[in-house]
Amino acid sequence: MMDEEKKKSIYRKISSFNKNIDDLLKEDENHLYQSWYMDLVKQFPEGYYEQLSEENQKVYDSLNDFYKEINQSYEMQCLYHDIKRDTGYFADLINFRTLLHPFFVEPSINNERLRAQSGFFLFEPYDGTSCSLENIHDDIDNKVSLYNGHNEPIRLVIPGEKKQQILNELNQSLEINQATLFPDKENVASYIKNNF
Repeated sequence: MMDEEKKKSIYRKISSFNKNIDDLLKEDENHLYQSWYMDLVKQFPEGYYEQLSEENQKVYDSLNDFYKEINQSYEMQCLYHDIKRDTGYFADLINFRTLLHPFFVEPSINNERLRAQSGFFLFEPYDGTSCSLENIHDDIDNKVSLYNGHNEPIRLVIPGEKKQQILNELNQSLEINQATLFPDKENVASYIKNNF
């Protein structure tokens, strides 16, 4: 729902935040970020900070500073405002390290079509300028694909000539069809016209 300029600004902020975190943490220490975030959202018992070494406490404090800077920025406050407008209550906490990667979202069921489809949306957080289509495809594969025993993504390819047969089977066996998935008047009328 945000205008493009605000979205771009949010992407820049998050990219800058992630670069700061990458510079702060070595690849082999990314577990400290995960632990810090779990502590931030109160999923660790009290006293986690005190158990860290002095060096890790400094990193922890730097993570807090970077997070406060982005989390309290105008752009993020706009984002939180829009989220709250759609969902109601929402704590002002986002894991910005994962926000630039795809993930599944369960939508608010606010109309008949969403209720009938009872599905999820794939959130694809790409700004269209910093990623090639190949990088986007690889990122989606890495984050949301299912893998077989040989660590290869599982692909379901439906041959075009089987499409109508599958649609007929879905309709006859499970009553999944144009009218049940898209229960507005136009689609129900189109289904009736084409099938009766």
